[in-house]
Amino acid sequence: MTHSDLTFFKRYFEDKNKNGVNPSNQKAINLTAKIFINKLYPYLSRDKRYYLGLKIQGPGLATEPQILARKIIFKAKNWRLNGEFIHDPEKAHSIPDRYENINPGDLAVLEFFDNPSGEPDRINIILISQVLPTDRNIYQTLKGFVSERDSMALLPEEILIDVIDILPEDHSLQSLVADNDALELLAEGVDIGIGAAFIDSYSNEEPASSKKTVNVRKYRTSDFNKSAKPSQRRVSAEAFQTAKVNQEQNGKIGEELVEAYFSNNPSIGSFEWSSKENAISPYDFKRVDQEEGELIDVKATSRRFEEPFHLSINEVRQAACAPSTYHIYRVYDVQGQPKMRISADIKSFAQGILTQVQSFQTGIIPDGFTLSAILLERELNFGPPISLSPSDDEDVDAS
Repeated sequence: MTHSDLTFFKRYFEDKNKNGVNPSNQKAINLTAKIFINKLYPYLSRDKRYYLGLKIQGPGLATEPQILARKIIFKAKNWRLNGEFIHDPEKAHSIPDRYENINPGDLAVLEFFDNPSGEPDRINIILISQVLPTDRNIYQTLKGFVSERDSMALLPEEILIDVIDILPEDHSLQSLVADNDALELLAEGVDIGIGAAFIDSYSNEEPASSKKTVNVRKYRTSDFNKSAKPSQRRVSAEAFQTAKVNQEQNGKIGEELVEAYFSNNPSIGSFEWSSKENAISPYDFKRVDQEEGELIDVKATSRRFEEPFHLSINEVRQAACAPSTYHIYRVYDVQGQPKMRISADIKSFAQGILTQVQSFQTGIIPDGFTLSAILLERELNFGPPISLSPSDDEDVDAS
């Protein structure tokens, strides 16, 4: 981080001004276009301000994250993470004088999260100090990736993996390696790497549309360079097992919520809880109040609706040959205030996936697929949110 970047922090700005050092009026962190635009978000408009959430951790050992709202703007030749000053957190909620020791040359590791349109939605910033003992070894490992000329760089995942070996157990950087959300995704079968880059979120080519086959995106070499590598996260067997148990519990809660929704909704009629009777059923519920029977697959998560989920090859095959319709019931925030959104019939979508699979070399049989956020909104046509409860007072919330 440069002197200008650090003026984003009120303490630094005031200290330099008090000591007669030109504080600069930037009050923003520069996002180098060579990385931020050319590598990550080539389709962003210069005429639009992008509002996003910001979480700041560090420097030093894990502290309570500071959660803020900020915006990304294009100004003159630079893209900037802008907004009001970043103040020291209230001392009652964090360590005193948290940003007292930040200096030019310190590092900030930025983790970007996208919204369903593939635009930046959240940024997790982890500050690495060159003077704090808990950060010193990490700083020495990472400092070579940036310079005065190139102040922003893509950090290879394998480097983050190596850094784990020198991280104190409760260091803030651990959140990039094995946070609870990532573990739940892994337990769910979703292939996810550090930073969660999905190739279909980055192409600015228009998909070729077809009613009978899945939309096919045109990928560029740079897309695969960014996200085709497999995850190299290091996760202990105990942590992964815990995540598996949690995900299984979420799945169970999700199905119970859907069952309660059916039972308390007079318009539903009769239904079968298929997966309760057959653990390997390629669908969870079947509505038998209809002539051919609607098939339903429940995808539950404790996180947001927009998180990716996994479809097994068996589920895809069943959807493709369903006698009537096959719908995804996406249940989310199951541990909080659970809601559900229902997809349109995915039969044609599933048939399109199988059409693509047929082009694979003989002997290659995929066992599942990850559906990212951009597909949830653009391809599967989910309806509005429905509030869920195990009680009798179900209500529809389309807000």
